[in-house]
Amino acid sequence: MKRKRFQFEESIEVLVGSDEVKFTVPEDLICDRSRFFKSACSEAWNANKQPIKLTDADPQTFSDYLQCVYQSTYSEHDKDTALPSLFQLYILADQLGDLVSANQIMDEMITCSDRISQIPGDECIDMAMESIPSNSPLRRLTRDYYVFEADAEKLEGCSEEFVLFVAQSFFHLKKNVDKDRTVGEVFSRCVSDAGRCDYHQHDAGCPPCVTPDADSDGEKSDQS
Repeated sequence: MKRKRFQFEESIEVLVGSDEVKFTVPEDLICDRSRFFKSACSEAWNANKQPIKLTDADPQTFSDYLQCVYQSTYSEHDKDTALPSLFQLYILADQLGDLVSANQIMDEMITCSDRISQIPGDECIDMAMESIPSNSPLRRLTRDYYVFEADAEKLEGCSEEFVLFVAQSFFHLKKNVDKDRTVGEVFSRCVSDAGRCDYHQHDAGCPPCVTPDADSDGEKSDQS
């Protein structure tokens, strides 16, 4: 399958953050990846090719996003900031309508969590619960870490909304415990055991990686 050939002659200016840090971005490439930029660069919205402003975005996160788009790689962060930085990056990609990058970042989050032996903490929980739609895979990912991999003490200090979110998942999974499946069998999985597409988003421009199988615990379809 041939890869799409991009033209790099045309570029756009993007002003990021309250200080309006300027980025110059290849128009063809960024519009192919991002529904937001495709609309923002259209004749209907920006016939005069004015700079596009992302005043609520963080310049470093946007720089990390461009690195992801250009090279499918991620900036190095220390152990304490690795997951929060990836959460910020995922939220930006999601807001820009770039599902390809969002899915790649999701995979990197899961890999990073295993590599540094940490699960998302309070900062990540707050981002997942406050900065992203309620049906987002990022919310499910964060919840599942606390369902399958966290001790109960880790929920101390978490918001009431998040604790309820986790409790609803426990109740859903408990219904799968029967004479053939013990509690240990139902709750023994790790987040990284999930299928490749379990925490992905897909549309016509970003088809599924594989034909998704129904999650063995029925949890994948639980978006509540």
